[in-house]
Amino acid sequence: YAGSTFKLALLYEAELRVSEGRFTYAEHIAIDEAGRLEDLGTRATLPIAEDGTSSLEQALEAMIVFSDNASSIALLGLLGPSQVDARLRHLGIITMSVNVRALPTTARDLALLMAAIVRGEGLSTTAHTHALDLLFAQEARAGIPAALEPYPT
Repeated sequence: YAGSTFKLALLYEAELRVSEGRFTYAEHIAIDEAGRLEDLGTRATLPIAEDGTSSLEQALEAMIVFSDNASSIALLGLLGPSQVDARLRHLGIITMSVNVRALPTTARDLALLMAAIVRGEGLSTTAHTHALDLLFAQEARAGIPAALEPYPT
């Protein structure tokens, strides 16, 4: 069970799409009721406009820095679980899936995904820096960001 580590796959996919010019950080995405129901106390970290949207930038920040669930659900809907899984397979990640409620993964899968993010595989310089900045800004530093410490920001 991946828990919040599946959010790394969403971060990578979103940053790739920004790099490809398919999205911008200012793009607005809908934050629906299903996402709001998954709140575990981080809801206040995600600014939601009167029209029920947040920017891609705001959603990525809330998801990665504060481990917000509403933003991750909105991003999963925007990115498409099958498309995210296809990108994972392209990286050689064979077990991890965001298309299955159980969110399966392995240590190997997470290592490959983190390596792709840290190296900036396929990412523009801006998107690579953005992804690393979000990871280094995480509030809970004992988990995923701890593995980034040897890398300069």
